[in-house]
Amino acid sequence: MASTQACPEVYLAPADIAKILNVHPSAVIRWGTRGTALSDGTRIYLKHGRLPGGIRIKREDVDAFLGALTADRLRPDAPAEPKPAPKAARFATMRTGLAAAGF
Repeated sequence: MASTQACPEVYLAPADIAKILNVHPSAVIRWGTRGTALSDGTRIYLKHGRLPGGIRIKREDVDAFLGALTADRLRPDAPAEPKPAPKAARFATMRTGLAAAGF
């Protein structure tokens, strides 16, 4: 009997996706469970399914997730990420606060 689908869907494990993207498998799982923040404050999640053998993800869902994340990061009106204060300035602020508290 012939299959009605020309190409069956391929489901990948987080470890497989991690190897492709050169990240840790826990990062892939975290994208599905906790998501990642976009520049407007909303969160985007990687679609996944839970099976008895573990989490499985469609390749096209990974492509859609990365496409949305890339489009958000490359927006011309996206705010620049704040840079952390240099250590010297942070230490000076801490010393001032400690001195004011009597330490």
